[in-house]
Amino acid sequence: MAEVAGALATAHAKGVAHGRLNPENVLVDRFGAVRLIGFSVDAALHGLPDGRLEHDLQDLGGLLYCALTATWPGPSASAVPGAPHEHAAVLAPRRVRAGVPRPLDHLWSALCRDDRSHRRPWQAHHDLDVSDAAAVRERLLEFLGDPAGMPEALAESIPRSTTSGPSCSRRCPR
Repeated sequence: MAEVAGALATAHAKGVAHGRLNPENVLVDRFGAVRLIGFSVDAALHGLPDGRLEHDLQDLGGLLYCALTATWPGPSASAVPGAPHEHAAVLAPRRVRAGVPRPLDHLWSALCRDDRSHRRPWQAHHDLDVSDAAAVRERLLEFLGDPAGMPEALAESIPRSTTSGPSCSRRCPR
């Protein structure tokens, strides 16, 4: 989800909206890299207008929900089964699937609010917004921690090599 939000943030910075982001437009290749397909094209094929940045944020919330519950609440159509509703409202991810982390449940809730211009507390000591894809990416990375799995202090403690590379004369036959 952080990679999807990052790709959307890059596109949005250039003024490009996806327009119809759903699970079918998110691909994961055999190396684990995330690819978004159908930028503007999928929306145009379905007769939707250009420049729907706000709609992309709603669909980003839908993708998060889908990743957490394997159901689709997003406004764009999808082949994924629909999210459960109660009193015409989509149930929160934590009410659909046991074990959904509370911060991700709150992030989905913040993304699905009608008015994202107001700031929503992420944690007790934070007051960060989710008003654009870049902010959503930051919230996801904050939840995940260091994506490389190595704290920066530990990485800096590794001594740097003083040579330009391995000596080929000892290991490589000529």
